[in-house]
Amino acid sequence: MKPKPIFSVAHFVFGGILFLILLLLFCMARFLPKGMYPNHSGSRTVGSESVPSALLNPTEDLGDEYIRKITFLGESTTYGLWHYGILEGGKSSEQVWTGATVQNGKVCCSGTLSLSPGITSTRLFYPCTGEALTLSEALLRKKPEILVITLGLNNGASYYTEDMFKQCYRMLINSVKSTSPETVILVQSIFPVAKTCKISAYTPERIRLCNSWLCDLAREYELGYLDTASALGDAEGYLRPEYDNGGDGIHLNREGLLEVLRYIRTHGYLEEI
Repeated sequence: MKPKPIFSVAHFVFGGILFLILLLLFCMARFLPKGMYPNHSGSRTVGSESVPSALLNPTEDLGDEYIRKITFLGESTTYGLWHYGILEGGKSSEQVWTGATVQNGKVCCSGTLSLSPGITSTRLFYPCTGEALTLSEALLRKKPEILVITLGLNNGASYYTEDMFKQCYRMLINSVKSTSPETVILVQSIFPVAKTCKISAYTPERIRLCNSWLCDLAREYELGYLDTASALGDAEGYLRPEYDNGGDGIHLNREGLLEVLRYIRTHGYLEEI
């Protein structure tokens, strides 16, 4: 009786198919851009904890020289940097970009801005000239070395779904990257609110959720993420009383904003992301 071969034609065909599949997976892992792998976690281990790779780690205090490189784009919580005059130039600082409004035919700073599908066409108050410009127009004028974005409390934390929140942010980030590709974009967390805040949607849980979306976006685009909320919040996730301006429970006082700047200075972007 003739012995049966150990490997039949079917075995060779199956082996060939398996080899091609493994080769294809290797090529995908080798050549696809970072962040596109199906199982890419985007994390690294520090000590015993896994932290997002976008999270900016503690650095030495980079001082006011580092802060002077930054343009701050944000809502009314960012406007406080101008209101209290704590940046270089005081109330003549040109480092804060927020919304524009027109009063009696004159362009003024509205002191607020909202994350929205129209964010790229929204008019900003451009402090260098006092004009109302779109984000792209402002970027073409100044081309900031570093742009810190702090948006998402208005609209985002109120009612946006994850898809809507991220879609609006992607429009914003894509606009910056296409208009001023040399600008370093840093995404800053939404600040916590005080227990006295009357807006029921602004809970610590909701703000933490929105901040997780921001961290996702920073990881997706390989940007730096500033977890400033961790320096401002208490154990429950509420704004610490010593940083509350005593108003609506949303806005920081001078000391709170100085703490924000301290955090940014000591979690500097060092081209490590």
